[in-house]
Amino acid sequence: MKGQWKLITGLVVFVLVLGGLATWDERETAKEKEAEQTKNRLVNFKVEDVISFDATLTPADGQIISLQLKKGETGWAVVSPVAYPADQATVDAVLKTLGEFSYAKAVASDAGKWGDYGVDEAGHKVTLGFKDANVKPVTVYLGKKAPVGYNGYYRASSSDQVYIGSQHLLVSFNKSLDDFRERSLSKLVESEIATVWYSKGKDRLEFKKGEAGFELTSGASFKADSEAVRELIRDVGGVRVASFVDSPSTEWLKVFATPLSQLGWTSPAGVTKVLSFAEKDGKLYAAFDAKERVFGLPDDVKVKVSKETSEFRNRRFLEPQALDVAKVTVDGESYTKVQGDWYLAADAVKFDDKGEVRPDVKDKPVEQSHIRNLLVDMEFAKAEQFLSSSDKAVAKTMQSAPDHKLDLSYADQTKPHMIVELFKAADEGFYLVRRTGSVDIYRVAKSAFKSVTPESPSANALLNDVPEAG
Repeated sequence: MKGQWKLITGLVVFVLVLGGLATWDERETAKEKEAEQTKNRLVNFKVEDVISFDATLTPADGQIISLQLKKGETGWAVVSPVAYPADQATVDAVLKTLGEFSYAKAVASDAGKWGDYGVDEAGHKVTLGFKDANVKPVTVYLGKKAPVGYNGYYRASSSDQVYIGSQHLLVSFNKSLDDFRERSLSKLVESEIATVWYSKGKDRLEFKKGEAGFELTSGASFKADSEAVRELIRDVGGVRVASFVDSPSTEWLKVFATPLSQLGWTSPAGVTKVLSFAEKDGKLYAAFDAKERVFGLPDDVKVKVSKETSEFRNRRFLEPQALDVAKVTVDGESYTKVQGDWYLAADAVKFDDKGEVRPDVKDKPVEQSHIRNLLVDMEFAKAEQFLSSSDKAVAKTMQSAPDHKLDLSYADQTKPHMIVELFKAADEGFYLVRRTGSVDIYRVAKSAFKSVTPESPSANALLNDVPEAG
């Protein structure tokens, strides 16, 4: 029995020794990997530990700049030569490049030679400060390009040595002040808006966000296209600034005295902002306050922020209520919806209450898919133009017999029928459309009514294949 206990004890000790050796081996391997990774590092630090970034650089335009950036609770910010939010990704990227940079070899250690390599105090340099007050700031000197190969000279304040290594580090810091700045014009998102207004010239529209989207509250009597308002918000929220004008001259105030357009919004908390857009020398600019700063914008932004107020009008002549239609009469022929599909009224009676074909029916009902396509097309169709029924030429057209007449009855029987009449327009590719509940006459492309007859299935309906409410 004692022999067995000795054997068991020996095995346990052996296993423990093996485990200890394995752990030691793993630790040593990890140390070796870490040593290999940090071999010839110019400086050793973790990007997340850096809280200040001072640099003297000469970007591509040749203008020497002295930058100061600090990291606060909300991230990096430029504090000098201007106060402005920094581009977090850019700062992190250059710090990561610096932290991972490895030199090829040392070429000098004589301080008297530093100027020859461009790594003295007069040269380009970057100084990093750390959140641990016990860790000294470190300065990296970015020297000259080497005469041979794609290399440059570098030095760290922690050593007198001058090193040679890839020019990649020099290129990474070849940036201007604007390169370090946040380029978003405004981080505008719909969820942070309660009301919004847009003006161009003397026209101004005001919208309020409701459950169904943005509703026009003043500026015009037409119904707003909520998606057009959303699109403007998305476009402005996605604008990237091309250039900055700090401390603008009085000339800029004159430019923004008559803006091309303006967009204002109020947050649910009641904070209001107004963004003005203006042109100067053929270029588009924006400003929240032209006295403080002006933003240069890309050329393609102009069409997005200088819309006519009429472009915010809902151009759909038929709302999505068409999907709630239960019966349709087209030029005297009646159709009924059964379980989401359309049939001639005479065929619809062949179904029972569950939507199943009655057992005594010999001729199976034939689905009339063109009616479904027609309703989908009409829902998505938009008027090319709004016409007044008082216009003489329009009134004369309305006195003639329509080419087609549609009678829409809803599943909700409390809703009145909607009559849609299609009249020939002067342009062969359009109809003049009159419908119940509107004083306007809509000029709509004929393609929206291509499925008014079974012989002409609609390609547009196939592209907008939306399931109907059953």
